[in-house]
Order: sequence, then structure tokens, then C-alpha cells
Amino acid sequence: MKDRVCTHCGFKGQPVPQDAETFFVDALFWSGFGGLAATTGLLFLMLIPLAWTIYHLALYKKTQCPKCDNLDMVSLDSEKGKAALLGPDHGITVWRDTSSSH
Repeated sequence: MKDRVCTHCGFKGQPVPQDAETFFVDALFWSGFGGLAATTGLLFLMLIPLAWTIYHLALYKKTQCPKCDNLDMVSLDSEKGKAALLGPDHGITVWRDTSSSH
């Protein structure tokens, strides 16, 4: 895998796969809604954890920055990558009125 740059912290290197620890949330959804569906007989409630798990599996295929856990690591050759390599001082500047007193 090619090196990438993090647009949040500026880390340059190999991204890592997104953490698997969030799958505990899936287990919580399945047990909570599963128990509710079994108790009440409303089996359509099982669609909620199913949809969440499908969404989570689609999201899990992403990589993250090993330094700050941000998901936005881009190619070094891209526009965002070149801007991130220059550092935060070369990005968009926000105008602030410093003349007013508080």
C-alpha cells in the first residue's frame, strides 16, 4: 500500500485498518433489539440492528491514521495531500476581528 498523508494531523506513512472494537456496539444492538423483538413478538425490529451492521461493515473497510485515528488519509499526490504536507499554516485562513475589545 502506498504512503498516505493525514489531513487532520499531517502524519505521513502507512494507514492502518479501522479498529474492530466498535463491533461491540453491534453486539449491543443485536442483543437489545433481539431481546425486545423476542419479548414483544415484533420481529420487524430486527431490521434495525441488521441495517446498522450492514452500514458498519461498509464503513469498516476504511483505513485510519495510526497517530490520530482520523479516517481522512489521502494520497500524497492529490490536492488535499499536497495541502496537508504543507501544514496547517497553508490551508484556509479564517478572518478574525482582533480590533474589537471584549
